[in-house]
Amino acid sequence: MKQSGVRGRLGALAAVLAAVAMPASAVNKCVAADGSVTYTDGPCAGGSTQAKRIETPPPLSYREQLEARRRSERVVDDARALEARQTAEWEARQRRQEAERAAELAAQQRQARQETLREEQERWAVTQPVIRRYVPPIQVVPPRPIVKPPEPERPQPVRPYPFR
Repeated sequence: MKQSGVRGRLGALAAVLAAVAMPASAVNKCVAADGSVTYTDGPCAGGSTQAKRIETPPPLSYREQLEARRRSERVVDDARALEARQTAEWEARQRRQEAERAAELAAQQRQARQETLREEQERWAVTQPVIRRYVPPIQVVPPRPIVKPPEPERPQPVRPYPFR
């Protein structure tokens, strides 16, 4: 019987220590006479009224803290990846716009050069006399037929001299 009494006292002591060691599980919202709002874990100060008692959840366990930290790191990594992708897209858009502007400027410069050349040609044509030279007509000569030369005559074979 003595052991159960000691165990009971130790259990009660452990419960009291656990309750004291736990942080406050409620927050009081206090409103002062001038309308300012303060939050406290203790009772409201004099001259202010308690508007609401906000229950706070118990603190997270070590495992829950690790999981929350992993989730937050994953969210941060996702946010960084999204920001990098958006930055790359923005840079690509900027490069594309610059290339379009450069192409448009080059086309305008080409057109200006062509107009300048055309104006110079017109001025040159007006200031220079036109000299035309006689160019004889081209005569078309039909091709000559290919004639094979006659084959030379072959000499007759030499007969042996008859000796009889």
